[in-house]
Amino acid sequence: MTTPTEAAREKKLNATVRRFKREGYRVTFPSQGEAIPDFLEGLQPDFIAESENDRVIVEVRPSPAVRGANDIKELAGRVSGHPGWRFELVTIPAVEPVRAKFDRRDLDQIAHQIRLMARNGHVVPAYFFGFAMIESILANIASHEGLDPQKKSAVEIARDLAFRGVISDETFDRIDRARRMRNQLAHAIPNTDEISPDSLDDLIEVIQNSILDSQATAAA
Repeated sequence: MTTPTEAAREKKLNATVRRFKREGYRVTFPSQGEAIPDFLEGLQPDFIAESENDRVIVEVRPSPAVRGANDIKELAGRVSGHPGWRFELVTIPAVEPVRAKFDRRDLDQIAHQIRLMARNGHVVPAYFFGFAMIESILANIASHEGLDPQKKSAVEIARDLAFRGVISDETFDRIDRARRMRNQLAHAIPNTDEISPDSLDDLIEVIQNSILDSQATAAA
């Protein structure tokens, strides 16, 4: 029997495939026995999208499943080591409510993983991973606030939380900036192939302090 999470992931996967095809990409599926680049041996991304000027390895996951996922870090690391290829991680909010809130230890661990990936030269994958964690954290907070995070982007969830006073307007603005940077990187917009240390630090600050401080303020 298909679970709600599996159904939501399948729907998002199909929509993402259609998006790439509309943009003129040729899409192949390693799970169906189609060719996979040698540097991805032993791994199986959801699909590969190729155009004349772009080659993308795409993985679709529910946001909670990204947290601590070693295979995603491995996939992102391998792709970043091969010029001409990029990795795109597509996340969907949790279908089932997340029971436990993120605590300081969780967020510190996420920040450590981002910094470790960046130190190993995987700066762009680190940014994707970090923003996926923001999506997961926001969906978690929304669930505990009685909001339905389904069918909403991270920014839409953040806007709802800011309206309720759960997160600050400043935190919302920083999440929106991070979203714009993530989108520029995902679409390989010129002059965004490198991320400044300030941008990565700001992303980590949102994860490690701003959101948690907002939760503490809301609970006070």
